[in-house]
Amino acid sequence: MKEILPYGIATHLTELHNLASRLKNVDEPEIKFYHEGARNEFFYLEAASRILRFSVDKKTFNVYYDRFKKAEDILGTYDYHEALYNGIVGKEGIDTNFITYFKKNLDDHQKLMREFLVAQKWIGPNVSTYTDLITDFSKINYPKVNELRKLLAKYMIKQLTKVQDAFEQKTLDINDIEGGIHEIRRKLRWVSIYAQVCNGWIQLRDVKTTPSSLKKYQTKETIISPFNKLPKAPQNFDSLIIDSTNFYALSWVIAELGKIKDQGMKVEAINEAIQVCDIKNKTQIQLIRDTYNASLSSLAEAPNQAKLVLENFFVKDKIAESIITNLNDSL
Repeated sequence: MKEILPYGIATHLTELHNLASRLKNVDEPEIKFYHEGARNEFFYLEAASRILRFSVDKKTFNVYYDRFKKAEDILGTYDYHEALYNGIVGKEGIDTNFITYFKKNLDDHQKLMREFLVAQKWIGPNVSTYTDLITDFSKINYPKVNELRKLLAKYMIKQLTKVQDAFEQKTLDINDIEGGIHEIRRKLRWVSIYAQVCNGWIQLRDVKTTPSSLKKYQTKETIISPFNKLPKAPQNFDSLIIDSTNFYALSWVIAELGKIKDQGMKVEAINEAIQVCDIKNKTQIQLIRDTYNASLSSLAEAPNQAKLVLENFFVKDKIAESIITNLNDSL
């Protein structure tokens, strides 16, 4: 479809509408909604709303952002509980109370997810939310394209500066998995998502010779990641340019922090479950930890691992500064 709104808003809402419409007469539509990519679409809509509350109107787009965020959050919470349950179900020798604990959490969050999505008309017999939102967005007066382009660059520069300051001034505690490592990763991830939703207004510039300090970021997995395949630039449009080596470094750091965060949160969840289920047998506890590959040492090591990744990114290799320079040079 031809996009009629900034940052792919109509496209993402239409994708969700088509998905929800296909699921009207199926069992457990909330599960299929989640598994068929709805969460990513809400991420893109959140990103668009974040940019537009800066470049158009904060009050108006805060409302839309909150709606999309609540939907993405509830899908993300289900994702978390599904991963914990899938990591243990069917494994031999595991205490049945432990498995039941995670199954109940999963079932409870599935019910919450279904009730929320139906109440908000994201799924169910009435999915008019999507077309209503496209109509609402179409009534808003947006700046001209060239002005939106400049505002996008300024917004990304502002966000990168804020997250670098937060790390350097230690306003985010890296010893805290959720409030520190996860939060700083979220802030960096948004920058990457902004590049994906801006209709090709950001393009990557090939770098013929990668500096030796940046080679560690240029893994095959990173380079071929679909998240780094940005939309093509519109015809006759002066796109914002970011060096590919800088963008791949950003992507690598987001992925690496994700691994550290996921491992830390998994250990914390298992610790809580062992306590709630009153499991005291040391052999059983070790079997649980081995099954999840969740040693206590991985939780203790997480802050130092994250600190090293972030010090290289912000301080030693100055990737954030380099992306900011790329964006400023494009204005």
